[in-house]
Amino acid sequence: MIQAIKQGLVNSIQIVRHNLKIIFGDKFPYFLLGAFAIFIFIVLINLFGDEPFSGESVYSLLVFEGIIIVFFPTVYSVQNDADKRTIEILFGIPNYRYKVWLVRLLIAFFVCWALLAVLALMCYFALVSFPIGTMIYYVIFPVFALGSLGFLLAALLKNGNSAAVVGIIIGLGLWLLSELLTHSQWNVFLNPFDDADMAGQIWESTIRRNRIFLFVLGVVFMAGGLLGLQKREGFMP
Repeated sequence: MIQAIKQGLVNSIQIVRHNLKIIFGDKFPYFLLGAFAIFIFIVLINLFGDEPFSGESVYSLLVFEGIIIVFFPTVYSVQNDADKRTIEILFGIPNYRYKVWLVRLLIAFFVCWALLAVLALMCYFALVSFPIGTMIYYVIFPVFALGSLGFLLAALLKNGNSAAVVGIIIGLGLWLLSELLTHSQWNVFLNPFDDADMAGQIWESTIRRNRIFLFVLGVVFMAGGLLGLQKREGFMP
């Protein structure tokens, strides 16, 4: 019994390591270095600026960093399999591709969450005090929704570069739209740490509905991406 459990753990670790290599590919270190470079750059600008860091600015920074980190493994998810010649194997086993890509997405979001936790700790000890657990909890919702959107685009367009371009355009559109929606529950970039001119209970209710909206949006995008993998012919080179 114990031997079987140990063997199962070893097999699980090997599967996770194998999928990590495919998910993040050879280019991911550049995305990661770019994310940390942008993080340091923004922090330095704010340190020497007139306005002090706050929980509101930390939230915006972490959401931006989370989108950068999760961008590559979701938008290039299908492209990575095509480049590594593993997509034929996935489509060769009925319904297997759904399970594999779902596990990979969960791994990608977990890695993103871990990296954001590190960045949040850096901000907490070096810049300003804020509730770390609450911060990460709020940040992961928009990152999950937009990351799932990237996977949906990858499944529909079947090309990483095309999905990246469309994803960036949509992201910029949502960012511009957030200026109009401001404190609306439909604002993808709603900042829970913003000092909204609302009563406490109304603001808390708006934040709660917004997180539910983002979670449902992410699930719908993810399910749409998995369903977009139905036609084998469109993905074969």
